[in-house]
Amino acid sequence: YQFRTIHSDHRETGIMSDKPGSDAPDTNDPQESSSLFTTLNQMTGSVSLRAGLTAALAMIMLIPLGMVSSVVSERGYRYQGVINEIASTWGNEQTIAGPVLTVPFTQQVTVTQTIKGKDGKASEHKKTIEKQRQAHFLPADLQLRTSLAEEFRTRSIFKSIVFQANVDVDASFDLPAFDTLAENITGIHWNRAFISVGISDTRAINSVEDFTWNGQQANLSPGTQLKSLPSGFHAKLPRSNSAKIKAGEKIRLDKPGVHQLSLRLSVKGSGGFYFTSHGERTRVSVESSWPHPSFQGATLPTERTITDEGFHASWDISHLARNYPQHWVDRQPDLFELTAGVRMFEPNSLYSRITKATKYGILFIGLTFLTLFIFELSIGKRIQFIQFGLIGVSLSLFYLVLLSVSEHIEFYKAYAAATFTCTTMISVYTGSVLHSALRGLFVAVKLFGLYALLYSLVKMEDFALLMGTVVLLLVVCVLMVLTRNQSSLLASS
Repeated sequence: YQFRTIHSDHRETGIMSDKPGSDAPDTNDPQESSSLFTTLNQMTGSVSLRAGLTAALAMIMLIPLGMVSSVVSERGYRYQGVINEIASTWGNEQTIAGPVLTVPFTQQVTVTQTIKGKDGKASEHKKTIEKQRQAHFLPADLQLRTSLAEEFRTRSIFKSIVFQANVDVDASFDLPAFDTLAENITGIHWNRAFISVGISDTRAINSVEDFTWNGQQANLSPGTQLKSLPSGFHAKLPRSNSAKIKAGEKIRLDKPGVHQLSLRLSVKGSGGFYFTSHGERTRVSVESSWPHPSFQGATLPTERTITDEGFHASWDISHLARNYPQHWVDRQPDLFELTAGVRMFEPNSLYSRITKATKYGILFIGLTFLTLFIFELSIGKRIQFIQFGLIGVSLSLFYLVLLSVSEHIEFYKAYAAATFTCTTMISVYTGSVLHSALRGLFVAVKLFGLYALLYSLVKMEDFALLMGTVVLLLVVCVLMVLTRNQSSLLASS
């Protein structure tokens, strides 16, 4: 009515030209405008079209979900950086290698030299020289008893799990006759023999105690003196004389029999604790109060017990599982070929939990939009798309609230706070939009149920995928039930 009055006034005052033959189009034709508005109203009022637009808007909500996911990833990278910083000062992953007994000896060898005479002719001359060599021996029986005590170190708002390992080492060496290793040996230099023990991060050694060889205390020195053990320490054996060998004499070290080595080692580390299988028979036991071990390496424990109070694991490994021998001369084999151990695994860490939760974000948005769409059909009141969008953004903000709060308090408390905040905000807004407190309460109950289900999925370790698949199947079944009688309504649209 107002449009027609203004249009009439303009025609009377001559503002708009209505003369015959005028080229100016009449763009304010009320009949044409009314037809356009009617068409748009019919299009947006179509149930099929609104369902498609609502689904498209739900997909658009992947954008804020993706932004939240990028924030979670960035904080996760920052957390990993802090873990690496703590490890660099406290101690990295620790690998105990050895012990290896090294005994220098002298061997007579004959070499051929080519000498050129004054006449220019070359002649060969044989010469006997003494060559210094080293024999290396691994223990016949090796036992490691390890106790891991976990601790937490905090930097800023981040914390990392570390450990302190107390290791008792007992080894016995059954040394073979030297004539099985080399010929023409003229001397065995027992006074230069030493034991090497490899430690991957020597900066984290707390103490090495009770290092004894055949019951006698040995003095320790840094470095292993072996290329095959890049880092660690060594000790000269408590013996001062060298064994002199007569021609044809059967050669043994000092005296026949089994030689015993024992030591107690305390080291700090983070991540994992590993060992090498250097014994002809290697027996290792590891115990800790940490209830989430992750056994890794070339071989798994033969026995293990895991409870809420901690774990105990034991290995029994034969030397046949590796490719290097129990003793060798000079050459340096790969002594880390067979390594096993345990990692202090932190299941469902904060950022992995939140990442897992965000993967269900589109499901939450889709189910909430579907609920609102069904309300539209049932009460005949149209919800504006801007209102759909605000509700979708609020659902996305749940994960951001969860992330920011859980970095300061325990996860379950942060989850409860984020659930209460977002559910209250969305349900109150929905009730206001629909002018129905009952429908707002229904949305609140639905969201609380969904968030409770999501919390159980986040906490699960082994059955999260199975439960998530079951939930999706149930959602599809519910959608089929809800839409089975809507065919006539969609057809009429």
